[in-house]
Amino acid sequence: MDLLIYPLAVASAVMAVPAMAAYGIAVYGGPTGAVLPVLSELGMWAFALAVQSRRRAHPGAPLWALQVGVWAFAAVAAGLNIAHGLDQGVSTGLVMGVVSVAGVIAHQLVTAGARPARRPGPVRAAERKLRAARRAALRAAVAEIDTDGDARLVHAPGVYRVRRDRLGRPLLAPHTTPGLPVADDSAGAGEELAAEVTAWLAEQTPGLSSLPVPSAEDNAGGTGDQHDPADIGTEDDRPDGHGVATLDRPVGDHGRRRPRKATRPRARSMAELRAELAAAVAAGEVDPSSAESIRTGLRCAPARARALRDEHRTNQP
Repeated sequence: MDLLIYPLAVASAVMAVPAMAAYGIAVYGGPTGAVLPVLSELGMWAFALAVQSRRRAHPGAPLWALQVGVWAFAAVAAGLNIAHGLDQGVSTGLVMGVVSVAGVIAHQLVTAGARPARRPGPVRAAERKLRAARRAALRAAVAEIDTDGDARLVHAPGVYRVRRDRLGRPLLAPHTTPGLPVADDSAGAGEELAAEVTAWLAEQTPGLSSLPVPSAEDNAGGTGDQHDPADIGTEDDRPDGHGVATLDRPVGDHGRRRPRKATRPRARSMAELRAELAAAVAAGEVDPSSAESIRTGLRCAPARARALRDEHRTNQP
């Protein structure tokens, strides 16, 4: 197809370029007018080849600006050739004008006229939403700098809904979609729960970690305070026969302490946790962007720590 089209362009140039050079010399009265074909012929062909190159290198890229340049310079070429031909008559002017632009018209119809198939509306809408999500993720990303000074962007993985702020900029809002698994950004959620339970038990039973270890003399029947392991946290000593025992109330002789049932701490509401988080952040004790920091600082469940972290991110400007 190129072998059929480019001979038309060559024939058009062979006839138009010398005529425009002679016309330029006559108009400007000197050799400077010989470069008039550069404006009339080369201009439209420069834009025509740019359209062809853009379509091959970047399929689907917008071409309207380059095509406007093609037809604008083609109009300039046709006008100059018609003006030159009118010196010899109207028919001569029309012939010279048509010859000047015939090659570039054929080139554009064949090599640049084909357009990619229009994509369906849902596909275009999905691409627009993905671009907005990527821009929002880039705005929300933070920089992680290592010991060598190298930096990289860090994103928080999860499920988000793309929203717009007052200026129309995309924002990411954490979202829970029914049917999709809830992303757990903490590694080893079971280990975190076990650590939380262990810490709570340590707070409720401080006496277990501070009891003196019986010596050999005590076990041999020596005098003094003796601690019988059987008296610590037995079923008989507990009020209801179960629960966790603590040793903070003295009962009986020899300094023994009767265990009592531990009372579970009152569950805090989200409003109370928010107030505690605000105070901890103001004091610099908790990093509000880390669910693990919130969990350890407030001693709350991992799920509530993640919820507090997500609320903090959503409220950030």
